[in-house]
Amino acid sequence: MRNFQQQATADLDAVFFNAPAMEFVEQRKIKGVKGISSVEHICNVVIDRERYMEQRISARSDNVSLNGMLFFIKTDEWRDKFKRLPQIKDELRFAGRHYLVDNIVNDMGMLEITLEMPRGTGG
Repeated sequence: MRNFQQQATADLDAVFFNAPAMEFVEQRKIKGVKGISSVEHICNVVIDRERYMEQRISARSDNVSLNGMLFFIKTDEWRDKFKRLPQIKDELRFAGRHYLVDNIVNDMGMLEITLEMPRGTGG
């Protein structure tokens, strides 16, 4: 019998990151600029534009940026490719565009990473 963590990990592969069908997964190139390994890797990610917009709108700030994105990646895949978890303010290129890591949530084998474009850049 599997414990909860083993079942959660299996569910990531079987449902959320359904690699054989690639139903939700998109492959994107990610490269560290500052703070993260500068080698470019093709990563399996799930992009969630709706969640990004909801987070930004609920921030209720006059200074809310909508020049970013939010994606999910398996924690093990990130560690295997980049050797350490991202930190807030790390710089990276995601699908050819320059971003700063704005927020990271590491939960049950999955990273939720929110990126924002640095002010004054168009990517």
